[in-house]
Amino acid sequence: MASPVTRPPAGNHGDEALDILRRLKPILSGLDERQRKQGEDISRIIGQICQLNQQQRKQGEDIAELKGKVSQLPTLWPLATTILAINSGIVAVAALVVARIRFAVGHG
Repeated sequence: MASPVTRPPAGNHGDEALDILRRLKPILSGLDERQRKQGEDISRIIGQICQLNQQQRKQGEDIAELKGKVSQLPTLWPLATTILAINSGIVAVAALVVARIRFAVGHG
């Protein structure tokens, strides 16, 4: 009965293996270089992500500060009553000035 495993033909196959290894060496070196460059790219990207994270944190703090300031702004009703009070005060002072001038002229 014949063996299911085929045997390589007789001869020196060591030279063929060395030839294959010689051809693979530049390919593997190229892969190593590409992998090194990708590692550098990944490190650079990680640095940029960290920088963006810090900027985002700062923006969050700024937004929180703005929200705090906006929450302290008066609403429409306090503004309206203040404006009315100021206008009423101006009208009252104007009325006093007119009355004073009128009575001052009348007594002169």
